[in-house]
Amino acid sequence: MQVEGLRLVRPREAQKRLGVGHTFFWEELVNRGRIRLVKLGKRAKAVPEHELNALIGELITERDRVPEPEHARPGDKKMRSKARL
Repeated sequence: MQVEGLRLVRPREAQKRLGVGHTFFWEELVNRGRIRLVKLGKRAKAVPEHELNALIGELITERDRVPEPEHARPGDKKMRSKARL
């Protein structure tokens, strides 16, 4: 394993980068194994930055795989405004 240039990100910073809160981070990502932490000491933990970036990439791929719902077209009755300009 190559260690040179490896950067560790503390959980609070990882939460900020992902845009998620404390509970979601720990319950949905860490406890379910989507993110694996490195133990730095008795209580200190961190996420390897490359793994965090890989997770972000996976989330983007998942987003792009799901087709977006069809939006109403301008000619549809639902889109017509009662007041005509």
